[in-house]
Amino acid sequence: TEDVSSMPNDSKQKTTLNVALYPYIPDLDGDNHQNLLKYIKDEFEKRYRTVRLVLRPMDIFDPFYDVGELSKWLNSSGNAYDIVEVDTVLLG
Repeated sequence: TEDVSSMPNDSKQKTTLNVALYPYIPDLDGDNHQNLLKYIKDEFEKRYRTVRLVLRPMDIFDPFYDVGELSKWLNSSGNAYDIVEVDTVLLG
């Protein structure tokens, strides 16, 4: 693999990581988790500079308990996610 640490910033290729976070957490700021999502993205990208983190907006109405839908999220080529955070109840 190529060492990107010595390359100029504009020539570094970033890997995109699409993540769907489990949405059932308190929205302490009342901003639909926008501050939390920004914090996670900023801190992650600060630590992993070659990765562009894309977080799915948190929505409690998303089908996080529908195994078939979650499977589609991980296997589809269109709106696929690399990581889907799930409730441990789904792990059996």
